[in-house]
Amino acid sequence: LGKTNMSEWANFRSRYSSSGWSSEGGQSRNPYALDRSPSGSSSGSAVAVAAGLCPMAVGTETDGSIVSPASVNGVVGIKPEAGRLSQAGIVPISSTQDTAGPLASSVHDAVLLLDAMSGLGGWAGRSSAAPLARLVPSAGSPELASLRGLRLGYAARLGGFHPGTDMLMAASLDILRGLGAVIVETDLAGNDELDKAEHTVMLYEFRHELNRYLAREAAADSTPEPRSLVELIAYNREHADTTMPYFGQDILEEAAQATIDDATYRAALASCHRLARVEGLDRQMEAYRLDALLAPSGAPAWKIDHVNGDHYMGGSAGYPAVAGYPNLSVPAGLVSGLPVGLSIMGLPTSWPAILRVGAAFEAARPPLPPPLFLTSLD
Repeated sequence: LGKTNMSEWANFRSRYSSSGWSSEGGQSRNPYALDRSPSGSSSGSAVAVAAGLCPMAVGTETDGSIVSPASVNGVVGIKPEAGRLSQAGIVPISSTQDTAGPLASSVHDAVLLLDAMSGLGGWAGRSSAAPLARLVPSAGSPELASLRGLRLGYAARLGGFHPGTDMLMAASLDILRGLGAVIVETDLAGNDELDKAEHTVMLYEFRHELNRYLAREAAADSTPEPRSLVELIAYNREHADTTMPYFGQDILEEAAQATIDDATYRAALASCHRLARVEGLDRQMEAYRLDALLAPSGAPAWKIDHVNGDHYMGGSAGYPAVAGYPNLSVPAGLVSGLPVGLSIMGLPTSWPAILRVGAAFEAARPPLPPPLFLTSLD
């Protein structure tokens, strides 16, 4: 057992942050090229699995913080549906979206850890959720060699942010077609209204939940640590040489100053559910008669930049994150020597198809080359 280095405050501290950097542990690095980002916020967890330091690791996600580092580090990541796992122990951003989830070198191992985290298989804290490991096709299983009978949607409009990613996704779809799956292109696209509503919800929930968390933690150990978001901001200012040597805390300050009342919050939360669920993934699954929905997890890892921050180009984590629906990222291959993942998502009832597609694709695609810990790809 060990701890890994994560993005400070789960990358919810500044718009100019560097993923994988914290004042506690410094900068985590991508094992495929050490000058490249590990993405975040579960940076060190994905890096540790990719680097062979451990077979499995735990990450957390509010929006993309499991599937994005899984994608750029070449490992499997699962963002489960809301409510499958307890939120106990998670430093909160959003009480409606936060969830832990597994990172591992294979779909099978990731699901084993997810079941263990769910309190299944003899572990202490029991969950009402059914175990998922039995849904992963085993070696030699007909379901691992054929996806005949499955209808999969591809959200092409969630791509287009990197030509190499688009080419790898086209090759991945060909693999799935070769396994017998029917692939249809859907019209799911980015939504500015959803992004705005999600940000409102996150600011409101972050301030309320973090204040409660800090007060509870401070009372438990009677230390002079920050007891509120306001005290945290003041602490960072007083220790700026160590806590803010590269980027500030503009998101923390925005959350502290945001004048979002309960009615505005409830309206934003309702918009999130309508846009991400009813008009988003629910509609996609029904209108196109899908068993699961596919999309690119993201672009290849960008260079670490402590001056300008992350150079994030795009991804597909938003809809399942806001909807509270499951999302599985499986390595699809390399683009210019850097990993990129294929995301497989759906409704909470879509687990059988999601895991079957993930395991079959993993078995059929060319083996992913291991990281060589290159100083740079240049």
